[in-house]
Amino acid sequence: MKTIITILFILLFHVSLSAGYIRSWYVCGPFQKGTMDEECFKNEGSIVAKEGRKSGGERWRLFSVLDDALNFDSPDLFGPNDNCNGFAYVEVVSPREQEAVLLAGSDDGVRIWVNGDMVLNNDIPRGLTLDEDSVNIKLKKGKNRLLFKVNDLGGGWNLSARITDHEENDIKDLKYIPDVSLEFLTVEKVFASSVEKNSDYEPEKAFDGDPETRWSSEHSDPQWIIADLGKEADVSEIYIKWETAAAKSYTIDVSSDKKKWKTVYSTDDEDGGEDKIKIKPQSGRYVRLSGKERLTPYGYSIFEFKITGLVR
Repeated sequence: MKTIITILFILLFHVSLSAGYIRSWYVCGPFQKGTMDEECFKNEGSIVAKEGRKSGGERWRLFSVLDDALNFDSPDLFGPNDNCNGFAYVEVVSPREQEAVLLAGSDDGVRIWVNGDMVLNNDIPRGLTLDEDSVNIKLKKGKNRLLFKVNDLGGGWNLSARITDHEENDIKDLKYIPDVSLEFLTVEKVFASSVEKNSDYEPEKAFDGDPETRWSSEHSDPQWIIADLGKEADVSEIYIKWETAAAKSYTIDVSSDKKKWKTVYSTDDEDGGEDKIKIKPQSGRYVRLSGKERLTPYGYSIFEFKITGLVR
């Protein structure tokens, strides 16, 4: 059964995918420099970032997010840091020369260059507020380089950015490099170890986008359910909404051939409800949840099982 993630699930994650926020970046850091004024590498503002290229001893890497803001403290990016700086870079391709507005938010301060020219230097301690800074910019025809330097004084470390017209409407014909995004992945087929006897709780119902339908297994341990994505993807996040009959202990495994599996997440002390699991991106076609121990005398029952991945 081929299923596609619904708008309801997107709202559940509080993701405003139509808002035009930049979600794919080349990032570099962390640089253990306490202030914004301390240069992390020579001629910071003129850098042309490429994946794998080094600046100041650190490599630029591709990183995509599903949320409206980039979290530098994410464990699969730089991890928790204080009193340091990080960089985010993107190229914007415009079909013509045009005026635009760059809206940004940061935690803490931010310095922004467009095509090598500094357009904003807001060196202040603050938490993240989307669109807090507004800068009028001119995009030339073709590629435009946008570079953000974000200072972390302690606590959160975030960046948000989007480009709009002067009425804050998205400019539809802009293209971005890197052109990569995290997406809710389509599930082509579903397999399960069992279905509760005399029920209509088929495994496909965990992936149908309907929060009222569910899969339920027989009342025994162990049990499993497998999602076939149809092709290789970089799996990065799993969302599970359990019915009362949840798992106390389970693993998430990823495989390319449904034979050799790699465990990417394991827990032995869950209490049901909703699980949102972020993992280091793992390439595979199949995603398996293996229930080891039930939380109740009943089976394993899932309302929603959603998978987020990196699509190139």
